[in-house]
Amino acid sequence: MGDEKVKEEVRHAEIREAAKRDVLTRYETLEILSNIIDGDAQKVGAKISTGDIITAIAQLAKMAGWYAPTKSANTDADGKDIIIPPRIILIEDGVRYEITDDCLQ
Repeated sequence: MGDEKVKEEVRHAEIREAAKRDVLTRYETLEILSNIIDGDAQKVGAKISTGDIITAIAQLAKMAGWYAPTKSANTDADGKDIIIPPRIILIEDGVRYEITDDCLQ
């Protein structure tokens, strides 16, 4: 029984090591994308189309963080901030009480 457990542990260790070898590092991925963008088909080992280059540029930009952050502020059509007043809702004995900013001043 002990030999079986040792064999299983060795097999799991071998699988983990194989998985590590098969996973590309960030640097390797960036290098492949750069080769595609440069049109270096020999380094990539495939024919490279214009669509492949565009896709590689988009992926490289995502990985490098080149995209501008997404705006998350609430604004009106003119770009001015919309202030959302705080609201507190209390339910006590089945009765709903709503406390708005007006009540707090």
